[in-house]
Amino acid sequence: MASTIMLLLVVAVVKCMSHTVNGIHFQNFDSNHDAPFRALESLINTLQKEVIDIRKEVHTRMDTMKYELTCEIRNMKEALSKEREEMSVKVDQVGVEMADFKKKLKRGLRRVGMQSDDIKGELRSQKAELFAVRNSVYDAREEVVDKTNMLLQKVNSTNSSVVVHLTDLRAKLYKINHNLAFISDEHKRMMQVVTRRFGPTNKSYTVPEDYDDGGRVLPGCTYTPLDTHELGLDTINNKTFFNDSLGGIPRGGPAGSGGGRVGPVGWLGGRGRLWTPRKRSIPHHARGLQ
Repeated sequence: MASTIMLLLVVAVVKCMSHTVNGIHFQNFDSNHDAPFRALESLINTLQKEVIDIRKEVHTRMDTMKYELTCEIRNMKEALSKEREEMSVKVDQVGVEMADFKKKLKRGLRRVGMQSDDIKGELRSQKAELFAVRNSVYDAREEVVDKTNMLLQKVNSTNSSVVVHLTDLRAKLYKINHNLAFISDEHKRMMQVVTRRFGPTNKSYTVPEDYDDGGRVLPGCTYTPLDTHELGLDTINNKTFFNDSLGGIPRGGPAGSGGGRVGPVGWLGGRGRLWTPRKRSIPHHARGLQ
């Protein structure tokens, strides 16, 4: 403000000086000596008047500026007071809202805590039920395992007994087979002796053509119906019980020479002896089932 006032004063003084200088008419030295002093006095008076006017104008402007400033300051104070009141009201409202929010938050936390307790209880009950179900499943599995073990033991015992019975049956079948072979050989020998001594008879002991002997072929033929693979007994052991001597009955010499036959089915010293199969041991995989 002071700088603006000084500028205004300087401008006014410069204007006054320009007006006075333009209005002054300097006289020659031949004229009266009082003219310059009067002109200077009038110039000073005009300067004083202009300075007074400038001061008045400055004072009025200063007053107006002060008034405007005071009005603005007053308005600003009123606006600030209103804003403070509004802010205080807003702060009070925010405080009330915060208090309500805190209450609601506490209630929500309590509800969440209660719900979490309920959920924990339900989870515990479900966990207990799951443990009970698991225990029942374990018990049922143990029962099933026990029953399965019992069944396996029974099956193993039955299997071992079946294996023993099948082994005995196999031995008996071989004995019957070889006895039939022996009887057939004796019958042939007897027929040869009868034919040689008494000559051919009217009765024919040959097999008729329409006789189907495919179901009962005696040893000496290419097919043995009593072979044990038809009974499914080859699964007991990896070996077969088929005797190679059943493929034919070799002769040791001519008829009536008294020569003994060689082989499991034959003659020793002219006397007949039935072949008895030796007792076979139970397979190793059947022993473990007993």
